[in-house]
Amino acid sequence: MLRLLLNSVVSVCVKNKWLRPRLKLVTQTASIKILKNGSLFFILQLAVAIGFQSDNLVIARFLGASQVPQYAVPMRLFMLIPSLLNFVIAPLWPAYGEAIARRDVAWVLKIFKRSLLLSFCISLPPSLFLVIFGGRVIEFWVGPEVKPDLVLLIGLGLWVMLLSLGGPISMLLNGANVIGFQIICASLMAVGNLAFSIFLVQRIGISGPVYGSFTASLLFSILPLAFYLPQLFASWRVRESSDE
Repeated sequence: MLRLLLNSVVSVCVKNKWLRPRLKLVTQTASIKILKNGSLFFILQLAVAIGFQSDNLVIARFLGASQVPQYAVPMRLFMLIPSLLNFVIAPLWPAYGEAIARRDVAWVLKIFKRSLLLSFCISLPPSLFLVIFGGRVIEFWVGPEVKPDLVLLIGLGLWVMLLSLGGPISMLLNGANVIGFQIICASLMAVGNLAFSIFLVQRIGISGPVYGSFTASLLFSILPLAFYLPQLFASWRVRESSDE
C-alpha cells in the first residue's frame, strides 16, 4: 500500500504535473457520473462476493465446520490460476475503453477473441495438472489431513476454466461501461449459486457447492452473455458505420 501511494505521488506531483487534481476543473456532471459508476461497481462486486464466498457457509451449515478445509484448501489452490491470469488481462480494461471511445470496433473484436483464446490456453494445462495431481500437491502443501476426491477436483477444474474465460469478458464489459447487465447477471448468479449449492451439497456431498457455482455461472452469466455480446458488437458496428 505504501509503495502504491509513493508511486502515485511521484507520478502525479513530479513526473506528470499536468495530472494534479484541481478544484477548478471539478464539475457537478462529472462528479455525479463518477459517483454513479462507483456505486454500480460496488453493487457488482458485492453480488460477485456473495456468489463466490457462500460455498464455505453452505458446507459449514450442512456438513459441519470441520469439513470446510476439505473444500477451501483445494479451492484456494485452483483459484491461483484465474488470479494470476487477471494480472495478464487487467490492462485490457482501459485499452478497451479507449478503443471503444475511438470507435475502433475491429481492434476490440480482434483483441477480445485473442484474449479468450489466450486465457483458455493458459488455464487448461495447470487445471488438468491439478485435477490429476492436485491430491498430491495438497498433501505436500498442508499434509495428509486434507484429501480431496476426484469428483471435487474435476468440479474445481471446470469452475476455474469458466472463471478464466469470464475474466476477458468482464474486462470487455467494464471497458464498455456495461455495468447494469453485469449486476443483473451477478445477482441472479449469486441467488442461483446458493440454491444449487444447498441442493447439491445434500445430494453429492462436499463437491456439491462447486458444481452449484459452475451451474449457476453457466445459466446466469455465460448463456445470457452468449446472446448479449453479439447484440453489443452489432450496435458498435452500426455506430461505426454511421460515423463514416
